[in-house]
Amino acid sequence: MVLELGEAVARLHRLEAPAVVASQEALGRLRGEAPERLRRFGFPSVLADQVADYLEEALPADTLVHGDLTGDHVFVRDSAIEGIIDWGDAMVADPYYELVPLFFDAFGARRDRLRSFLDAYGWRASGAEFARRALRAILSFQFDTVAVMQTVVGLDRVRDLGELAERLFARVG
Repeated sequence: MVLELGEAVARLHRLEAPAVVASQEALGRLRGEAPERLRRFGFPSVLADQVADYLEEALPADTLVHGDLTGDHVFVRDSAIEGIIDWGDAMVADPYYELVPLFFDAFGARRDRLRSFLDAYGWRASGAEFARRALRAILSFQFDTVAVMQTVVGLDRVRDLGELAERLFARVG
């Protein structure tokens, strides 16, 4: 299923966004609100204080994304994708935005599943740059990712966002 999903998302990301989706500027708003949103979710202040500067290097929105590809939005039967539902969070974003719900929810934060997805997609992931860009997507994400990050890396032991990116994704890219 992970491989088929990688191929399906690659096809999605090549589509032109419908006008109603393309006309929204959701990602810019999400990035601007990120530090305060993350604080509300319980992100450590020492890290939240670094978010605005970290997101300044984020790439522009240029790809149609589903925006909420969680385990309960992908219907699978006999290891094959039957359908994808809940397109209400679709937007034009950096394609890395798509990885957040996939990695944290659908793949249960398992790096091996993320790696398989990336391979099936044809995603060129390379080390530190992949980790930084993926973290920028996480910091921009509209839903709570703090609890999962806490479980995966122990946020109280992280000093800065560069370290957080490496702890989350060093072995993926």
